[in-house]
Amino acid sequence: MRGARTARRRLLDRLASRLVAVGGVLVIAAILAILAVIVAEVLPLFRDPGAEPGAAAAFPPGAPPVPAAFGTDEYRELAFTVTADGWLRLARLGAGGPPAPVQVPGLDGGRITAAGPAGPGRWVLGTSDGRLIPFEMVFEVAFQAGRRVVAPRPAFGEPGVADPERRPVLRAAAAGGEGGALTVV
Repeated sequence: MRGARTARRRLLDRLASRLVAVGGVLVIAAILAILAVIVAEVLPLFRDPGAEPGAAAAFPPGAPPVPAAFGTDEYRELAFTVTADGWLRLARLGAGGPPAPVQVPGLDGGRITAAGPAGPGRWVLGTSDGRLIPFEMVFEVAFQAGRRVVAPRPAFGEPGVADPERRPVLRAAAAGGEGGALTVV
């Protein structure tokens, strides 16, 4: 009886020591795997940077774009620009035809002479008669039949007078915060 108990203890002792050894080897392997992942992530930092051209955007013919009034959606499927004659023109960066252009409302015979950033996805458009038109470009993303569909939804605000003497706005920028918006022309 005593011999059987001793044999059982020796067997359990051998199994436990092998389990501890295998566990130690697994811990070391896991640490080496973590180090390999870190090296794989850091290695590109020591290589020369590179860039490849993306898809070209061919905007429909029209007036030249206004400087700084250009952007894309987050998936880079659509690009847009605002032209001096007051049109928001869109172009597909992939297959398919361009969406229809949108007339900037409230121009009343004026022309777009400046565009400046006003925050993420927001711009302020300056006109030839001293007014500012806030503009926000929103892209709605939906999934139809398993495909991503990006639809442009521009939102134009009410025009406001920036210069009472009605001089053309040459440059514009805006910023918004908790205390209200600040526009510089």
